[in-house]
Amino acid sequence: MKQEFIVWTNKTRPPSTADITSALAAAGFSCHVQVPQGGEQDLSQWTSIRLDGSAEGELTSCLVTAVTPSSENIRQMAEDYENLPFQVKNAARKYIITADSDEYGQPTLFQLRVVATITALTHGVVEDPQESGLMLLDEFEDFIAST
Repeated sequence: MKQEFIVWTNKTRPPSTADITSALAAAGFSCHVQVPQGGEQDLSQWTSIRLDGSAEGELTSCLVTAVTPSSENIRQMAEDYENLPFQVKNAARKYIITADSDEYGQPTLFQLRVVATITALTHGVVEDPQESGLMLLDEFEDFIAST
């Protein structure tokens, strides 16, 4: 089963792949970046990357896709959430982070760390479609700690 998280941000420039891998390494995950077939080869302006990571002998990967949200996406979020953060109201990008779930149907720790890293580097807000909720980075870090 696939797990999906979305990071909404008002920042237009994607974080560098070097910053992403450095932050993941600091969190204990060695990581390698790959561009999906047919993807943008210029990693400074990537639109889709695959992160292959390992920690404690486990190999896993996440697909991170950067898209420009439509005004309809933002309008729908405004209808769904009462107090919409400015990162969503003024969203210039949203990052969709997709990965296979673990054997219990839950997101892997690697995927959660990738989501936290993208959120931190973009000063974004996490949307968890499985739980229908928005979380600031500190709330998301608490969520990770509780899993």
